Amino acid sequence: MLVPALAATDFQPRSGSPGGGETIHMFGAGSIPGRTEVTFDGVPAAGIVYVSSTELIVVTPAHPIGDAAVRVATAAGGVTFAFPYRYVPPFISLTIAPASATIGIGQTVQFTATGTGSDNNTTDLTSRVTW
Repeated sequence: MLVPALAATDFQPRSGSPGGGETIHMFGAGSIPGRTEVTFDGVPAAGIVYVSSTELIVVTPAHPIGDAAVRVATAAGGVTFAFPYRYVPPFISLTIAPASATIGIGQTVQFTATGTGSDNNTTDLTSRVTW
């Protein structure tokens, strides 16, 4: 059996919950249906869906907060992405500002959303929120 060379170029999103269960799309070349393995710091992905030889849909396993090396392997060998998957602390609160807004007809108001993580760091979520 001829096995294509393996390449790992990108995946999105690049961060998610330490509880796992996040769906990410991986891109590269050389994936083989049913014969491609993906690991996060050596822990197998919770699920892998083969889309094509250049795309996989992968479900992340649970992992402690922090970075995890992501490795893809086939019979041709394995490659590790040049960047990690980041397990980020879950948000413990979400703040919307302004807290209440009364606007007149034809006026606009800009809302912002900020998430506070369990480590007390804040993240601007405004561009990721659907208003």
